[in-house]
Parts: sequence; C-alpha cells; structure tokens
Amino acid sequence: MTFELRGNPNYAAMIHEYDPANEVVLPNRDRVVGYKVLGYQSIVQKGAYQAGELVVVFGAGTQVSEDYAWYNDLYRHEHLNGRPGAKGYLEDNRRVKAIKFGGHRSDALVMPLASLAWFAPKGGLPELVENAKPGLAFDHVNGEEISRKYLLPVKRDGRSLATKQGQKRVRVTTEMFPEHFDTPNGFRVGDTLFQPGDHVVVTQKLHGTSVRLGRVPVLRDLKWYERLAQRLGVKVQTHEHGVVVGSRRVTKSINGEAEAGKQHFYADDLWTEVTRPMHALIPEGFLVFAEIVGWTPDGAPIQKDYTYDVPRGEAHVYVYRVATINGEGDVVDLPWRAVERFCEARGWKHVPVLTSGYWHDSRPEIDVLMDERYADMGLPAIPLSDPKLPDEGVVVRADTGFTPTVAKYKSPAFLRHEDVVLDQGEADVESVEDVEVAA
Repeated sequence: MTFELRGNPNYAAMIHEYDPANEVVLPNRDRVVGYKVLGYQSIVQKGAYQAGELVVVFGAGTQVSEDYAWYNDLYRHEHLNGRPGAKGYLEDNRRVKAIKFGGHRSDALVMPLASLAWFAPKGGLPELVENAKPGLAFDHVNGEEISRKYLLPVKRDGRSLATKQGQKRVRVTTEMFPEHFDTPNGFRVGDTLFQPGDHVVVTQKLHGTSVRLGRVPVLRDLKWYERLAQRLGVKVQTHEHGVVVGSRRVTKSINGEAEAGKQHFYADDLWTEVTRPMHALIPEGFLVFAEIVGWTPDGAPIQKDYTYDVPRGEAHVYVYRVATINGEGDVVDLPWRAVERFCEARGWKHVPVLTSGYWHDSRPEIDVLMDERYADMGLPAIPLSDPKLPDEGVVVRADTGFTPTVAKYKSPAFLRHEDVVLDQGEADVESVEDVEVAA
C-alpha cells in the first residue's frame, strides 16, 4: 500500500489523529460539531469519530478525484454517487469549498480512513491502516490520484499565456532565472518548519500578481560575422547579462522587449511595464521577487476587490525576496534586514512587517490576525479597498540558511472570498498559468 505526494502539498490529503478537544459546539446545531484541524474548520457529525481515530483531511480549494467522490457518495447530485439515493454536498467539479453552513464556518472535509478502501487492493485495508501515519500528506494512493489543486477551466483564447507558434529559441534558462519556490501552508507544516527559538518576521500577505526580475546571463543575438566565426571554430561570447522580467511561471521580457510568442493574461505586459523603473537599479547577478497590486493600465483591478490604497490606473510593487545567483545557478538569499536596506537604497517598497520576534511568541499572534483588517487594527499595513473584506493573511519568514524558511497563513474569510470568485467563473493569472503548465 503506497502513499505518494506528487503535486502541490498545500492541496494534498493529510492523515490526522482525531482529537475531541478540537471540537467546537455550534449553537442551535444538535447533531453536528465544528472540528478545528490544520487551520481549517470542518462540520462533522457528533460522535462520528473517536479519540485517536485516524481520519483524512482535505482543505478548501482541493479537488478530490472522481473515483473518491463516487465511492464515498460525496456528490450533491445523487446519480453521480456509487449508492442509489446517497447524497453528499460536493458539486460536480468535486471542489472542497469554504462556505457558511447554517451560519457556521466550514472550509475542510474530514473523512474516515476507510474512505480510501476503494484504492486498496482487495483485502488491503489492514495494510492501509498500518501505513497511514498522522501527518502523512499524499495525493496518490497505489498510483491513483486522489486529490489536486482545483483549477478553473480556462478557455484558450486571446488571454492564453503562450502560443505554440512563433516562439524563438530560449534565451534564458530556468537555472539562471528560477521561479520563486512554492510556499507551504503554515497551518499544515508551520510547527515542523519553525523551531521555538527561530527569529521570525511576519509580513502582510498581499493579493495581487507575482513578478520576478533579474540581471542574469541571457543568450545574445549574434552578428552574422560572429555566427560565421563560430562555424569556423572561433570562440564567440554567446551570453551577456540582461534584465529579465517574468510572472510567477512565464518569462515576459528581456531588456524591456517582449519575448516572441508570448501573450498575456492582462491586455498588456503588466509585469514589464510596471517594473520598468526598477530595471536599471538591479545589480548584476541579483534576483528580485515581488507582488504587484492595484490596477492594470486599462483600469481593471489586478485582483477582484483587492486594489488596496492604490489610485485607479496605477499599480504598486512590493518586494518580498531578494537573492543573488552565480554563473552555476546557485542561489543565496539576502536576510530580511538586508532586503529592507536593499529596497530603501533604491526607493522601492517592500511588503509591510506586521510583527517580528521568536517563533514561540509569534505563533499565537497568527491566529489573532486571521479574518482581520490589519490597517484597521493600527498595524503598519497597506489599507484594503473593500470595507467588507479581510486581509488575505500573513507570511512568516525565518532566515535559517541560504534560502529562508517561509510559510503562509491564509484567512478563512479570505478563502470564502476566493470560493465566491471561483463560483463566478473568474480565474486569476497564476491559476491560468498553472493550467498552461499542466497542459
């Protein structure tokens, strides 16, 4: 019986040992209770699970597989379930949603371990129980997918991020212009990532679009005589340092000129245009990672309902990471204080620091910051544009090595907002890029 994690760990299933101490009494609900787990809350039947029983947890934004939903009768439409007449609450897209259930928060699905029996060989349930350990994260069981990040289906129209035709040779490699690492869900892994004595910085998580910039080696456009010299065996300089700009996954421009064959989620190349004043200030061999918030040049919000204090038609860049990279592709990050000074010296903004201190003191503060509006609390945060919505959450960083240890904590109320946007059929740029990369 094998459990594997192949995809995004933030949307993997996780084995959890049930603890009745995490149950929450729900007013006017006699047959169900809330259950706090991994930063989420699930609604479960009262008495359904015993202390120490192993359960499977799926968080909001996760899509369970068709086989899992069918076997466990999770579909709201009865004809899609395995047993006649059985009825669940998942829509046909099988997405675990962040919703209000009778006025109570519900943003996770808790299932018995036996729900995985469909994926076990005949008579293999005892082996499944033996291999399932608390804290185990997985998205495949015995080679079959059980969960993944839900991605809104995207039509391949004019907003497609890349075309198959007209692409030039690759002028910059992923080794020289790497993507930002995936940030894990702190509610899942924070207590294993950080040690009590780690000094951490807690920053406001901004809801915009990611951008990365670097002055790194790029392939030159050789002159005709240089190409001739190459054919004659003469050594020719093939690379030079240039400023490269990209979104989270897609290279957009080199030295301010768009890469051939690239189209953009927005009407224009927002990433290059907004960061253009920064290009000349990036030293050779440096990488800068930031978030763009506000508005596109044509007046549309970069993210629905989250334009912060940015005047309409403008966009602001907030740096959250700076690193150096050598000719072999080795990356070393600047510690946070150096990031602040790097930005200050250039007149750039960095993401606001809400608090800092040792992990054992900072961890309880994170729960207090969920579902809140940080600027309204008097914290040094960027004010929100919509008075009804909370901040997205926070990012925690500890400078523990060449690369910092980082985790994100998303507000449950923000997760519900994300679900509403998905229900309206609106995809953000990074979800579209995930579809393109998976295609």
